[in-house]
Amino acid sequence: MNKVWEDLSPELRENPFFQFSAESHYVPAWDRIKPEHIKPAMDYALDLMRRNIQKITDNKSPPTYKNTVEALEQAGELSSYFFGVVLNLMPGEGAAEDEYDRIVNQIQRDYGKLFSEIYCENRKLYDRLQEVAKQAPFKNISHEKKLIWAMYSNTFDATGLNMSARKKAELRAL
Repeated sequence: MNKVWEDLSPELRENPFFQFSAESHYVPAWDRIKPEHIKPAMDYALDLMRRNIQKITDNKSPPTYKNTVEALEQAGELSSYFFGVVLNLMPGEGAAEDEYDRIVNQIQRDYGKLFSEIYCENRKLYDRLQEVAKQAPFKNISHEKKLIWAMYSNTFDATGLNMSARKKAELRAL
């Protein structure tokens, strides 16, 4: 089992979402995944993302590309992977499809809330990201790395972190 998951409860250890490894080529146990497995797995993955973001903002070291941008890039890997799994499941028909749709809608709302916490409200993370670009080594990094930095910076801008409270309310009302 991946060391990241040392904190898994016994129930999550049995969840098919967590039953993959290098030996299985990181393919989940598709045949065992049921609707009741989705929400607990996604809750764990989103909580892990939240904890990873907190580690970035709590980092006392000066912001660098590695400890800020790369860490941000990796913070949501598990949730992204699980979303990919969920969106490729065959939900079944009738009541099973309705249950699948209900769960997917809920986890999309949960992810949206976390996304807002990160990109609409986390000034400390934004400031840390901006500080990376002010560091001397930033001018020597690859074009691709600068594009990744810009993607995150632009996400903060597009979601309205720097907008007035009134403008933020208008944006959220859309």
